[in-house]
Amino acid sequence: MKKLVFIGIIMLSTINLFAIEEKLQKIYGNEENAIYTNILSFLFKEVNITYERLIENKYSLVITAGASDAAPVDVSNSSDWSFLTTILKFGFSVYPAGRYGNTLRGFYFMPNYTIINIDAKYKPQNISGTNLAHKIGVNFGYKWILNKVVFDLSAGFGYRTAITVKAGSIEAGSCDHKVGLTYLGLHFGYSW
Repeated sequence: MKKLVFIGIIMLSTINLFAIEEKLQKIYGNEENAIYTNILSFLFKEVNITYERLIENKYSLVITAGASDAAPVDVSNSSDWSFLTTILKFGFSVYPAGRYGNTLRGFYFMPNYTIINIDAKYKPQNISGTNLAHKIGVNFGYKWILNKVVFDLSAGFGYRTAITVKAGSIEAGSCDHKVGLTYLGLHFGYSW
């Protein structure tokens, strides 16, 4: 008899846990995908788009692509130059609390790697060149999702390689490697 009562208690507890999980998913949703942009990047003449996909309860993959025509380094005679800087960032977000079930919410940290491709053109001589830089770091942030609308605040710390921008043998400018704050994000987007 004691075994039957014990089994009954376990069954009722399990059913109750499923009911709680179902209520949480109704309240918080079951977002496994998000697409958003960093609003702060518009201040630096950059456009970008980020896609995030939940791969497990606390983990997601993140891919960001962006482009800018602003000079990535200080250039003495900027009217002689044109630039197209593209970025491609790959990240792996971890949501340590994972308290909301299958959803992209709460505090997270994201180790990431960024490839920066700079196409420079020296207009007076019509010379072009491609330059690469790399960034490796960790972003920390907090993500809110309300009625499928994503709002995210984040900051990234890491290392960026030195950048020398050239077109042929003509140098536009350069900057040293950077260690420290490498990213600020104020993201806005949609989830499903």
